[in-house]
Amino acid sequence: MLTDLRTSERLRDEAYAGDEDAWGELVERHTGLLWAIARAHGLSRAAAEDVVRTVWLRVLESGGAGPVLPGLIAAARRESARFGPADAGHPLWPVIEELERVSGAAL
Repeated sequence: MLTDLRTSERLRDEAYAGDEDAWGELVERHTGLLWAIARAHGLSRAAAEDVVRTVWLRVLESGGAGPVLPGLIAAARRESARFGPADAGHPLWPVIEELERVSGAAL
């Protein structure tokens, strides 16, 4: 299986242009991160699923602009915070904070 080397921004643009395969690749590429962020907030499995669905729905509705990864991180943290307080002691927080640092997400 070949790895899709298109950038997330290109996949998003192609998805908005109607390419369902690009949308599928974008979702597959980033859903694990969204899931990890929601679970790092201490959310239940059901609440984390709601967060992930809501983030993708917001991406779909937004029409897209700007870098994908920082926007996804910000949206996942914002939606997760709506469901419950974050547990700063969770073992995934250092990983999430490093992703924010390297992606340029200003949260």
